[in-house]
Amino acid sequence: MQTLLIILLALVFISGAPLFTVLLAGTALGAFYSKIGFDAGFDAAIVKLIGTSGRDEIEVLSTIPMFIFAGYMLAEGKMADRLVRFANALLGWLPGGVAIVTIFTCAVFTTFTGASGVTIIALGGVLMPALLKNGYPERFSMGLIAGTGSVGLLFPPAVPLFVYGTVYGLTNLDPENWNTLRFVAAGIVPGMVLIAMLSAVAMFVAVKRKLPRQKFVLGELGRSFVVAFPELLIPIGVLGLTIKGVFAPAEVASLVVVYVAILEMAVFRSLSPKALWNLSWEAMAMIGAIFMIILASTAFTNFAIDADVPNTLVDFTKEHVSSKVVFLLAINVMLLIVGTVMDIFSAIVVVLPLIAPIAKHYGIDPYHLGVIFLLNLEVGYLHPPVGLNLFLTSVKFQRPITEVMWATVPFLITMIVALLVVSAGT
Repeated sequence: MQTLLIILLALVFISGAPLFTVLLAGTALGAFYSKIGFDAGFDAAIVKLIGTSGRDEIEVLSTIPMFIFAGYMLAEGKMADRLVRFANALLGWLPGGVAIVTIFTCAVFTTFTGASGVTIIALGGVLMPALLKNGYPERFSMGLIAGTGSVGLLFPPAVPLFVYGTVYGLTNLDPENWNTLRFVAAGIVPGMVLIAMLSAVAMFVAVKRKLPRQKFVLGELGRSFVVAFPELLIPIGVLGLTIKGVFAPAEVASLVVVYVAILEMAVFRSLSPKALWNLSWEAMAMIGAIFMIILASTAFTNFAIDADVPNTLVDFTKEHVSSKVVFLLAINVMLLIVGTVMDIFSAIVVVLPLIAPIAKHYGIDPYHLGVIFLLNLEVGYLHPPVGLNLFLTSVKFQRPITEVMWATVPFLITMIVALLVVSAGT
């Protein structure tokens, strides 16, 4: 009977039921069959959920709504246009300059919005004509935009960094050494490696096809920099203020919201009060969904620990996986699959508490694990058959999904190579 109920719960999840309901149902199901009884088992999980207040993780968790809201304001405030102009003036003269501009712009934009879907929809209409105008094949251009739609998720203040740091902190595996704010900066170098490898592909195509290079204009660079600088300053400010401890993380996030609101409404005047009200509803819906998932997963994880699930998985892995290298390869394959069927926030809160204890057993640095985890999910956005970026690109440019899949192959391979390089980096 228990096995049948578990299978039924899995089918409900696959059919599209909200993840938080599946997690709470799983918690209740486990409590019903626990040795200590339903009341004690389920109550303990819920107490864990509510009892997280006052912990360091909650301070970091409180930054998430602010950063999401700021990202929505920046996206609505036509930051994309200013960013593309500056990137083109800065990098457009290089071999493959327009393609490199696409990679750079998507990375920076995704850092703020935290969602590859927003990046493809917002920038696709601007970047695709520019690529075609400069002689890039349509297929390459479409694959480039799809492939770079999530490359900014390793750079602060991308929300997945804070969600991952919070969830890992809640596992309580390494409370003395784990610091979410330190982790927020851990993805910068791996993210730059990924961007450099994608840029190399773009330069190779441009040189091979002998595509024309744009003329470097110092005056345009200066003018575009002045316009883009106030928004480019945000990640630098966030990183500097949080690492130096000038303000608490929640205070930094609040300052970002105030700064962005003033910038977009008073300086650029690209955001009206009415538009601000409308996007507030959209942002709050996203925030509510993320928080419901995180809170429900906290209860589920607590019960899984009480039921000794992590230790059971560790024992199973020790028996069947012979080395750290084999484990890293296996975890990469698993996360690539997870990234194709789950959104990044769901994958973090569901999968991380299960694999983190195993990774600790093999001596994998928790910060390294976090970078590998998020980089896998970035690749998962592009991985067929159900990578989110594939469908969004297909809809955006009105092309068959199979055509988009083939167009993204060079970038998918490049990202997987970068993933292997990062995985082997410790």
